[in-house]
Amino acid sequence: MANETQASTDADLKDVINAISGGDNVAAQKSFDQVMQLKQQDALNAHKQDMAGNMFQPPEPNPGQDTGISGDPAEVEQEEE
Repeated sequence: MANETQASTDADLKDVINAISGGDNVAAQKSFDQVMQLKQQDALNAHKQDMAGNMFQPPEPNPGQDTGISGDPAEVEQEEE
């Protein structure tokens, strides 16, 4: 599938270049929009797959990262009424 997307992107880029060199700015804009839409869709699909693969994995520990929570009851401020 990646090869199909790459081939169509290459063809669309050629269309953009041909339209610009031919002076047809409207066609160039349409072809450019297609290229950008394909790239955006590919990036979204890659991110979805990454998120789906990591969804049920435990978070990686971050040693040294201070969350500011120690569990000490003295840290909790009393609310004024």
